[in-house]
Amino acid sequence: MDSVYFLEVILAFATVILFWPSLTMRWMRDVLDATQAYGPPVLGTVVVVYTGYRVIRRYNRKSAIAARGAQAAESRRNAEAVLTNESTENPPPREDITELPVDQLVEEIRAGRLSAKAVLRAYTLKALEVSHTVNCVTEPLSLETCQSGADAADRDLANVLGGNGGELGVLHGLPVSIKENLNVVGMYSTLGCLLRTAAPATDDAVICRVLRSQGAIPFVKTNVPQTLLSFDCSNPLYGCTLNPHKLTRTPGGSSGGEAALLAAHGSVLGIGTDIGGSVRIPAAFCGVCALKPTAGRLSGVGISGLFAGQTGVAYSPGVMAREVSGCRLLMKGLCSDEMYRLDPGLVPLGWSDRRCEPKRRMRIGYFLSTAFFEATPAAQRAVREARDALAGAGHELVDFPAPDFEELMSMYYKLISADGFDILVQATENDEHDTSVRYGYRLLSVPKPVRRLLSFVLGLTWRRMKSLVGNIERKSVQELWALQASCLATRQKFYERVRDAQLDGFICPAHAIGPVPIGTAASLTASAAYTAVFNLLNMPAGVVPVTRATKEDEEGLDVYPHRDLWGMATKRFARGMEGLPMAVQCVTLPWQDEECMAIMAEVEANVHPIGATS
Repeated sequence: MDSVYFLEVILAFATVILFWPSLTMRWMRDVLDATQAYGPPVLGTVVVVYTGYRVIRRYNRKSAIAARGAQAAESRRNAEAVLTNESTENPPPREDITELPVDQLVEEIRAGRLSAKAVLRAYTLKALEVSHTVNCVTEPLSLETCQSGADAADRDLANVLGGNGGELGVLHGLPVSIKENLNVVGMYSTLGCLLRTAAPATDDAVICRVLRSQGAIPFVKTNVPQTLLSFDCSNPLYGCTLNPHKLTRTPGGSSGGEAALLAAHGSVLGIGTDIGGSVRIPAAFCGVCALKPTAGRLSGVGISGLFAGQTGVAYSPGVMAREVSGCRLLMKGLCSDEMYRLDPGLVPLGWSDRRCEPKRRMRIGYFLSTAFFEATPAAQRAVREARDALAGAGHELVDFPAPDFEELMSMYYKLISADGFDILVQATENDEHDTSVRYGYRLLSVPKPVRRLLSFVLGLTWRRMKSLVGNIERKSVQELWALQASCLATRQKFYERVRDAQLDGFICPAHAIGPVPIGTAASLTASAAYTAVFNLLNMPAGVVPVTRATKEDEEGLDVYPHRDLWGMATKRFARGMEGLPMAVQCVTLPWQDEECMAIMAEVEANVHPIGATS
């Protein structure tokens, strides 16, 4: 039986060997004949169907984007029309209200000279008005809800002034603008992505609930870059936000709408979020103040983002205002029993006004630049001016070398892209891609072996870019744990450096360049390293405007190092900044947020204020 089977196999192989060429040739001739006869129509049909599918898909996508934008625009128009036509008895001049410093506004409201309703109306109209120019507001919150909140605040004040009991919240009667990704019932938190327009929020963010409990009135949402991962401020749904100081410059991101609105006096207090500089860079570009507190100091519950569950790079909500006192007031109002009740996972530290008061003599470090991305002459001069002003006020200023930015940024990119940025691709794969994310999306579309080769080539001539391209890979669980352990060790090592230097804190540039032209942030990614490293290190960091760029700063760019494309781009895009705000960043050890605020206040008090908009 076995021998017969073996013989059959031999005969089968022989048949194939003898007749296969003729069979193959005959089959190929049949295929060619069929292709000549039916190929063009079939191929044409496939091409037409596929092209039609792509065209229809993009049409539907653009229609959905246009619909969301139109809905938001209609909401703004309706609110403006209602408030403009609203009859009020002897309303105070609107500009008088929106020009008041926050401390004076609080005094006027609590004394009963300004009603919360009048303040809300003034700021809402101003916000919608400035948005016509700089496009910073995405949507106003429900007018009915806002006005009910203002009426309640006015009733509470009447009871207190009339001796009928009651207590006023820390933020009583103050309108507060919020970043687009903070959830509000019935409103969208899209991050500028079409995918997130499927359903509105069903609950308020904890921060919004705490604001209301303290007597504040959240009144508008503000614009963001698509995905929030950019220091530009543009997306397909709501368009591009402009810098009110110079309309061809970006207001920064990702809390760019907040900063632009505050700078244009369309808001008095604002809430943003920060995972790499997203409240500090816009504040620096627009000439306002901001604080990114220690992660865990404020609640992130109910705030939308791409990196839910990512803990390696510390994320935090942040506060923004035209003055440092506004940031301090917001932190005091938010760090309340109500926030700790709604989010029991927070450390219930409260807020200490006493610790916000600067010591008579503080020991403050400073650094002007870092080799990873050299700060421009304007950015370095801002630090020198703050240093000299603090020294003139009696504080001790000491040279404090910058940490190893190359090591820190390599770790930052590895941690933030531990999923290979799959979440970023998924969030935008069926979307129109804004300029701020287009290059990154294309890079992520390149196969991993090609990216590795590109990283190797870049390492020969463009070492800084290698740290970005070469680290964007999916990590295993073991690799992620090792990275997080390394991050914790790096943090501890730097904390010890600050402690051993006996510093109360230190100051440094808020950004390597300053307000760059719109659409250029994607080509200058690493210039945000001055803020991103303090997310990695989880240190509280605040920004204070101190000066404006000058013609002499621009002349100093002639000797700015241009060892690669980033250097050449910096020399090009840092020009034309004369008159634009320049800021410094104040940094302290974790949980010393009040001490950070104290340094910010000292910088503001001793450096000639530049104001919000000229």
